[in-house]
Amino acid sequence: MKKKPSCKTRTINGEKGHERKQHMLKHVGYYIGRDDIPRMTTLSIPLAECQRDCQDCHSPWLKTSEGVDLAESLPGLIEKYKPFIQCICFLGEGDDTKALLDALRLCKQAKLQTALYSGAEYLEDIPVYQLLQPNAKRELDYLKVGQFKQDYGDLDCISTNQRMFEHTAVGWVNITRDFRVERR
Repeated sequence: MKKKPSCKTRTINGEKGHERKQHMLKHVGYYIGRDDIPRMTTLSIPLAECQRDCQDCHSPWLKTSEGVDLAESLPGLIEKYKPFIQCICFLGEGDDTKALLDALRLCKQAKLQTALYSGAEYLEDIPVYQLLQPNAKRELDYLKVGQFKQDYGDLDCISTNQRMFEHTAVGWVNITRDFRVERR
């Protein structure tokens, strides 16, 4: 049986003065680009403490507990970069589903599109997706599923096993083809 990595906690005041422990969702840096979500300038934030075991993992450092508290840094990142971006994309799920949901809601309050990259094979295997049903549109606009497999390539490869979905009025629509570029 695999042992789940330990995570750091912080003490917060609960109701009626009680204290309780809460996990910290941590991130490892960030970057701005146009590659993660089609047609959008996106602030992409890699999350620490990845729970997936992708065989060809391209970011093994995200399995560690190193990182910065997302709840503390996200408001400042939104304020600083909102004039330049249309979307915030979380790369990975971290180890705290509720904190991830809170982060998605904060982004939506700032009127930004939201995205999540997951190594899960199916939408239903993503804990935050399960929490979002049936009103996922309120918190999540884009969702990438599928482990990175080197032999199949990234989302822009026709042979990729990964899929990108956009939440529309008719539900989740596969938009993986939007990543494909003409190669000369």
